[in-house]
Parts: sequence; structure tokens; C-alpha cells
Amino acid sequence: MNIMYILAFKEGYDPAACLLKDGEIIAAAEEERFIRQKHAPAVFPAQSIKFCLDFAGLKEEDVDYVVFARLKPARAFLKVLWYYLTHFPNQAIKWRYFISHLKVQIVGTFQELTGQANYQKIHKFFPNLPKKIYSFGHHLSHAASAYYYSKFDESLIITMDGKGEADSMIIAEAKGNQIKILERRDIFFSLGLFYASITKYLGFKPDDGEYKVMGLAPYGRPAYSFDDILKPDSKNGYKINPNFIMSPFSIKALEKRFGRSRKKEGELTSHYKNLAASAQKALEDSALSLVKYALQKTKSRNLCLAGGVALNVKMNKKIWESGLIDDIFIQPAAGDNGLVLGAAALLFEKISGQRVKPLKDLYFGPEYHNQEIKETLDEYKLKYHFLEPPIEKTVDLLVRGKVVGWFQGRMEFGPRALGNRSILAHPGLKEMKKIVNQKIKFREWFRPFCPSILEEFARQYFKKNISSPYMIMSFAAKDKEIEKKIPAVVHIDGTIRPQAVSKESNLLYYKLIEHFYEKTGLPLLLNTSMNVRGEPIVCSPKDLVRFFLRTNIDAAVAGNYLIIKEEQDKSLSIPLSEKTLATDY
Repeated sequence: MNIMYILAFKEGYDPAACLLKDGEIIAAAEEERFIRQKHAPAVFPAQSIKFCLDFAGLKEEDVDYVVFARLKPARAFLKVLWYYLTHFPNQAIKWRYFISHLKVQIVGTFQELTGQANYQKIHKFFPNLPKKIYSFGHHLSHAASAYYYSKFDESLIITMDGKGEADSMIIAEAKGNQIKILERRDIFFSLGLFYASITKYLGFKPDDGEYKVMGLAPYGRPAYSFDDILKPDSKNGYKINPNFIMSPFSIKALEKRFGRSRKKEGELTSHYKNLAASAQKALEDSALSLVKYALQKTKSRNLCLAGGVALNVKMNKKIWESGLIDDIFIQPAAGDNGLVLGAAALLFEKISGQRVKPLKDLYFGPEYHNQEIKETLDEYKLKYHFLEPPIEKTVDLLVRGKVVGWFQGRMEFGPRALGNRSILAHPGLKEMKKIVNQKIKFREWFRPFCPSILEEFARQYFKKNISSPYMIMSFAAKDKEIEKKIPAVVHIDGTIRPQAVSKESNLLYYKLIEHFYEKTGLPLLLNTSMNVRGEPIVCSPKDLVRFFLRTNIDAAVAGNYLIIKEEQDKSLSIPLSEKTLATDY
């Protein structure tokens, strides 16, 4: 029986690639991890594609089908252009915008109409791949990435992001293998653009710093009314004012409404904290209203979510706790990187008439063995210890309050480190939050940390808990005693965003947490991604070593090798300002 290989890719923002073998993901990676540029905007995912092929031991001609998640920039551009030309009061700015975008849009439109853009690029890098390139739409790919990898036989699907093609959201219904789009909303109804505008107003980078707004919100109170900007609506789910979401004048509208925007790295006054809280509440209330509205269109009480807005774990918590649905699956790679999973699933269904296999974990990236790790440690002249196995000594360090990098197995796909490219610390030591934020990750003080917990203990620690293996859902701590026991991983509002770890998903990581539990009585660890602010999660041993030498982390365990900071020659340290080098896979 012939094996079917499907290669999927996307370029643009968050470029990525994945490979299916008979309907099962066997490899997937994001380009940012290889080139060491966060989100890798406008980069073709050549390294990611090469990794997928190399991992499977395939030649280009062994691939049966190639598919990409397409964008239609012309459709979105024409809609935005119309809005700017009819709303901009300043004629000079209006026409400057038009002229600056005209050339690139003409080229993009021609390539879109002829299908040349992706065809030419992929065959420039990989000339022996199949000549025919399939494609599927942005939001349909989002929808497929959620439903096809869930365990549901039928479901309501909602996708929400900033903009994909000319749409910002779809409502769909799935039964068996079929997905039927019931409703679309264009970019002028974009919840993602709303949150991006708030992100920019608060001095963070839009399309990147939205999680900072979510983390800041609990430090404020929802003191401001957003009814003239975004509010629930029983007839359509929600109402939104485009003047407050369309860049660049959305910031001027917000400033007129709420006062001066915060400068980058400016003081986070109570005003900005309250504004974050108010915006978060408006999003949660409107998203919940949208779910109520969408449920009227289907008999299903299962819900699948995807799109960048679905990364808002507080919104997800509100939807789940509403009691409106019986079960929920949120694509953990909900952003545009996850489009490759959806496009691959759509093509597999089209060719075979079958669904892809449900998601079991996200460990789809490169793996580096002890020999490769040792060679890198020797190259950087680091002192190291060989541990067999590495668990006992690692737990000993964690119990003593040390912060340890944990570099094992295959790299995770998606925005979260799930125990293979992680920074680990003791969740019961309150000071760990400040130490990891300020001395290791060099990020904002208000950013919360999450725990990895043995799955059988989750219900003892969280209210209204459901299986959450991907840190995509937030829960309230079971009680105040739990909050006191694990202060380093409880946010100021008493919520926790956990990763439930099973033996089946990650046996080594499970055993590490289990041993920590035996020593401390706590069946969980503080787990955050191994990277500094503004950089992607580490991929290779070289990335790990440079992270180790640039930060104040106490130790790191890579494979069976332990490196301890205080044992190293101080002359080996690397300034934080020196960026991590690109990794050629």
C-alpha cells in the first residue's frame, strides 16, 4: 500500500511548514526558530520545509501533494483602501498612503490572480516538488486546524483574528468530514484589530504584544465603558466601531476618547491598567455574546476555536465557564502558524475522503542527540556533567531554588514551550516570578507564569477544569490554600494557565515532575519558554548555549548533559545585546 505524503506551508507572518504521512502530522516547524527572528515576517519557510523533508528522510520527488494556506492581499487592500479614502480627513496623508501601497498591491494582485507567488517561490527553493500546488483559504484553514484535529464528530467552529484575506471571522458548522461556512465577517468587524489597537495604545507592539495586555488587565479594573467601541449584541453577536480599530487613525480615536497613549516602556499608571482591564472585559463579553449568537445556527454543543484571538486564555475561560457548551477544543497553534495544519488536513480530506488523526501532542520539531549537544558544549568550551538519567540532579537543583533550562526531545510547534524547550523553577517559591521575569527573560514585571502539572492532579488544583495539555485555557485556583502553596504560578486575579502532562504525551517530563512531587509534595513545576524577550524559543543546542551565556539562569540540562553557571569561566558570557545566531537546519 502506498504511503501518502502531504507537505503544507505558508509564508508571510509566522511562516511555517508541516508534513503529513497518511493523515498524521510527523513534522512541523516555524521559520522563526531557525532564522532567530520573531514571527519571521515576509520570509519564505525554506528552513522549515527542509526540516520536514529531512526528518522524514524524503527526497522532494517523494512528496505526493503540496498545499499552502493562501492569502488574498488584494481583497483586503481594496476594502481598507476604500475605508481610508472615504474617512481620512487629511488629503495629503490619504494619497501618500495610496501611492505607497499601489505598486506592491498591483504586483501582489497579479501574483494572486495567476497563483505565481507561492508556486515560484517554493520551486525556486525546491525544484523537484510536485508542480501542482493546491491552496485553501485563510479562515477555512483556521477552521480545519481546529475541527479536524479535535476528537469531535460534529461541532460549531468560530475563527477570529485580525484579518485573513478580507475576513476577520467565520462561523462554521462541521459534521463528519464536512465543514460548512455559515457566516463571514469582514475586517471592519475584527476583534483581532480591536485588541491590536488597544495593544498599540498601551505602548506594546501590535500583532505581538497582545498577551501583555491580557497579562496586565488583572492589575486594573474595568473602569471605562467601551459601549461606543465594542459591545455585545443579541442580533449579530457584537457591535464594533471601525474608527477605533483601523490603523493608523484608531490610535487618534482612542486618544480622543481616553487620553494620551502610553509610550513604549513608559510608566504603567492606573489609567493604563484600567484601560487594559476594560478592553479585556469588552472582548470577553463580546466573544461570549458571539458564541450565544452562533449556537443558534447549529444543534451542536461542541465548540472549536482558532485564529489569533483564540490565544486569549481569559476569553476562553469565560466561554467555557458560561455553561453554553458541552465541550471545547482550541487549536493550540491558533495563530497563523497553525494554518499549515489546517491546509494539510483539508487536502488530505479532499484526496482521501478521510479525516486526519486527532492531535496527541505538539512535539513535531527538530531533535538533537547527546553527541550533537556535546560537540556544541565543547565548541563553546563549557564545563559539563554527564547525567544518567538527568532527572534526580535536575530536581535537586529545582528544590534548592535554582532556575534550570530543560532542553529535551523534539521542539514544540506553536507559541508555548511544553517541557522540551523550557525554563523550569519551583512554583512554591514566590520570588521565582520576579527572578525569572527580570533576571532571566528580561521581560515586564506583570507577566504571569504557568505550571506544568501531572494530569491526574489537575482537578485538585483548578476549578471547572477540563483537559488542558497545551496552556490554551485559564482556570481559577481551587481555593486560597492552593494559591498560597504555588504563588509563583498564580496570577494576581487567582487564575492559572496550566499544561496537564501525561505519561503518553511526554514521559521524561512526566517523570521529572513526578520526582519533584515526591520531594516537595507539589505535582507541578513553573514552566516558561526558553527565550528572552523579543526572541523566538530556542531550537538548537547552539541556541541553548547562547541563551545560557546571555542570561542569569543557574543551570541547564540538555539531553544527559548538565551545565552549571557558577562553574563556567566568566569570560565566556555573551552580552544580552548580542542577538542569537541563525540556525541552518
